[in-house]
Amino acid sequence: MPKDKNKKPVKSVYVKEVGKQEKDLGRFLNYTPRNEAEEKDLSLASLIHQAEDRLLDQNIKLSAAKHEVHEMELERQIHLAIMADKEADKDWKYRFSEDFYFGVEERPAEIADEIKYLEKYILSAKSLIKNEKYKNIPVDFWKTFHWDSEGVNIWDDDTKYDPDNLPF
Repeated sequence: MPKDKNKKPVKSVYVKEVGKQEKDLGRFLNYTPRNEAEEKDLSLASLIHQAEDRLLDQNIKLSAAKHEVHEMELERQIHLAIMADKEADKDWKYRFSEDFYFGVEERPAEIADEIKYLEKYILSAKSLIKNEKYKNIPVDFWKTFHWDSEGVNIWDDDTKYDPDNLPF
């Protein structure tokens, strides 16, 4: 039986997995800090990665908040039209909350302010990295790299520290 010259050999799942593991190990060895300056740069790169994740989340929230405001504006117009009708029940005025509307209306500006801060945070952190190899660490590196103490709770009362949810 003649062989098809255009047919490429199929790599086994095992070979592909070994290749991925070798790539991950190579990245791990490449980015493992060898001194305090490199450790600082890797820490900065980690903070940048986390901030970029939060920035993406905030951009999604901003889009959702703008949509929510748009819908609430329409609901407000509908409600005002209903209440302008002489036959409207007086108790219907409670079916739309102006206070809630004004709270929602402010939310996009609050999120936009957080986005602006995160963008400056990321630029400032990037400017502090001295070693070139830590300036553009591939995103998938962070899927396999973890700090030794990552996930350990340092708070006595079992409260997790959440910088996005501070009481002040």
